[in-house]
Amino acid sequence: MSKVVPQIRGYMAVAKRADDAFDLVPADDVSPLVEGLSDVAIRFDRLATKWSVIKAPPGLGLKHRGMGGAFRLQARAFAAWADGWRQFGDTNDVAVLTAANDHASGLLHSAAYLQKRWAAALSGALIRAYLPVPHWLERISMLVP
Repeated sequence: MSKVVPQIRGYMAVAKRADDAFDLVPADDVSPLVEGLSDVAIRFDRLATKWSVIKAPPGLGLKHRGMGGAFRLQARAFAAWADGWRQFGDTNDVAVLTAANDHASGLLHSAAYLQKRWAAALSGALIRAYLPVPHWLERISMLVP
């Protein structure tokens, strides 16, 4: 758990940054929004890389890898949004944004599923070991951007 907690804190920070990125409503220039979304994608990708070197607790390997996969899916979703907004800035074609949103939403749905499975498996393991379930683990499924 000692290696997981800093990554979860990192995840919470990236999730906050993701929320902040959408606060950048583009007027004429979509560049700040594209940069913000791209930055979030990069941060999720880095988080996935850091996660992949953490050894999974016994019996939780599949779910642990799934959580890393959730970070990668979130990175792809934000990259899709950044690309959609970039293309929209070039073309003013709303269909591009719709397609990007549909794709990103599907990726985030899959990420949420993997994240909830990981949280449930870890919570169950902690309960079976008579260990307390940390507060952050109880609310982890609500952090999917």
